[in-house]
Amino acid sequence: MLFISSAIFKVFISFSITHGPAIKIKGKLFEIENLFKSILGEIILDKYNFCEPLGKSGKDPILMFSKKKEEMYLGGAGAISNHISQFSKKVKLCSTVGSFNNYRNFIKKNISKNVIPKLFTKKNSPTIEKQKYLDHVSLNKII
Repeated sequence: MLFISSAIFKVFISFSITHGPAIKIKGKLFEIENLFKSILGEIILDKYNFCEPLGKSGKDPILMFSKKKEEMYLGGAGAISNHISQFSKKVKLCSTVGSFNNYRNFIKKNISKNVIPKLFTKKNSPTIEKQKYLDHVSLNKII
């Protein structure tokens, strides 16, 4: 079955109004669904650290924060393959993970069921992590 997000649906409706019958467009969407897609790229782990400001340090001219919680999401080629898998039966993902801190279990847990991951180990290297620090109330970026 083809899953169509609301954004794709809006494009579908506006295109069908200006370019002809919706049945032709629907057929093209089903053609896309049956194609086999391959994604080649780096998996990035997006870590979001939610913090509470404590105030200025007495000794140093810097602000102090208390970490409240951390959330991690699949980014980079992993996120792209998950998005493409919403309108495709099969997606193959070829990427690398580091030899230490490789997060293989996290990646396999957070990848869509119709994505086939082929992960190669990169020696003497970690898996790429990107960290952001946010105020836990306003969700504004701190750093």
